[in-house]
Amino acid sequence: GGSSLAQALSRIVSTGKLLAFMMIRQFKGHYAVREFALSVAPHEGRPATRKDVTITALTEADQLLIWRKPGPIGKQTGVDQLEVTGRYAAIVTDPRTQAVWAAQILTPGVNIGILTTTRPAHFTVCEGLSSTRSVTHMAWDAAGRRLAIGFQDGTVRVMERRSQEPCDFSSPIDVPAHTAAVTTVSWHDQVLASGASDGSARLWNFSWSGDDRQLLD
Repeated sequence: GGSSLAQALSRIVSTGKLLAFMMIRQFKGHYAVREFALSVAPHEGRPATRKDVTITALTEADQLLIWRKPGPIGKQTGVDQLEVTGRYAAIVTDPRTQAVWAAQILTPGVNIGILTTTRPAHFTVCEGLSSTRSVTHMAWDAAGRRLAIGFQDGTVRVMERRSQEPCDFSSPIDVPAHTAAVTTVSWHDQVLASGASDGSARLWNFSWSGDDRQLLD
């Protein structure tokens, strides 16, 4: 009796180890992830105190994978249903709405838009935000008011929201920031930091008044 129970427990443990190994290989080893976007939002149909964490991963193969309720070893729930079709260049979370924004690769250029991370996951294009240039990185400021976009040609674009509508922006400001591809953009209050593949780094002060903004439109 005791021996049979011990053997059964041993088989269960061995099976668990094998399944863990397979899951790690399936959901981690095959996807070299280069960027994450983390979103924390209320659980639909539950009290406001209940939050769901969603992790969107951008892989080296330009694929998007979405984890909902990720487990301790990286298990995905319904990876086939939560893989978003298309190829993508950059992702970022809007801190104001917790929506995940993405740059979808076209030939040539990109579409900028918002990801829906519930089943079925899909990408919604924001009309008027497309570009013929290749996007390398994106960043929202802490207030979710300004979106900075870095491009392969060294340009940095800054767009400011005009209203509560997610895709309503003022005229973009294009800054000839670098002579090489932009690799990172990051907001620090009113200052935008940008870096490029040639090792250069720049700081840009975007603290303007209402009159300044009117002149730029």
